[in-house]
Amino acid sequence: MDLRFQFVLDSFQNDVNFTQLCAQYGISTKCGYKWKERFLKEGRDGLLDKKRTPKNSPAKIAEETILEIIKIKNNKKFWGAKKILELYKAKFPDRRPPNRSTVERILKKAGLLEKKKN
Repeated sequence: MDLRFQFVLDSFQNDVNFTQLCAQYGISTKCGYKWKERFLKEGRDGLLDKKRTPKNSPAKIAEETILEIIKIKNNKKFWGAKKILELYKAKFPDRRPPNRSTVERILKKAGLLEKKKN
């Protein structure tokens, strides 16, 4: 962060070529402008790394859906994701069902999915 702060301070000097300054610090001009803009908006805290995780996920599965899928699997031990999904759709027609691959992922994370025998 001290290097970023030094870069921003150097970028405010009048006799500095911004592109050459970025090259001197080993960053792209796009990154240089980003740091300078963040510094102007947020001060020194703006130079810290930002989280890259999205603020929300439109495809996120509701906890109640996950619990219902696990409950169905516990009642039907030998069923796979496809049959579990069909039963879920029949049981909850008003809810938006997850994809089959999502059901597989849920079962795998819960340790309820056995590997296929070759």
